[in-house]
Amino acid sequence: MEEDEQEFTKEQLQMWIREKVKNNWMVSPIMLKKYNVLQSLLGRREKKAADFMKLCQSVADCEAAVRNLYSLLGWHFRETDSDEDYDTVTGCGDEAQED
Repeated sequence: MEEDEQEFTKEQLQMWIREKVKNNWMVSPIMLKKYNVLQSLLGRREKKAADFMKLCQSVADCEAAVRNLYSLLGWHFRETDSDEDYDTVTGCGDEAQED
């Protein structure tokens, strides 16, 4: 029997009791339903965030490929603001780089 006994300080005993009470707490069905809804929403939000990060990476990869292609063609890649009018953008890589 002595092997089953453990010595606790007052603080350790309080923490042990708190943990046991916390783990055995009865949750009302309403709170459990709210918890499940929040967990579902969180899961969807996390999936959307992961999908958005994949999209951002795809855009970055595409831009890198375009920059590389421009470089191979001897063209100069010029970034433009998305708010800029398309009328003011001249050609698509028609400016040859001079060595």
